Amino acid sequence: MNRRSTPEADAQRAIVQALRFALPSDAIVHHCVNEVTEAGPRGAKRQSILVGMGVHAGFADLMVLCDGRILFLELKAPK
Repeated sequence: MNRRSTPEADAQRAIVQALRFALPSDAIVHHCVNEVTEAGPRGAKRQSILVGMGVHAGFADLMVLCDGRILFLELKAPK
């Protein structure tokens, strides 16, 4: 399967790289694969499994944990 990058994915990778450079080494930058708003390419069965595991549609793209604080980031590419 040939996967192509998207402008949003490219931006997210750049932001993660910048955060990892700028934040202390013990900071956590996490992405939860939460694209489950529709069955789409994953299929209804896989979507159901992910939802059962706690995946929540609409959750932020990135979570940053640093120095006892948490930051949620939602990224949008220009359309």
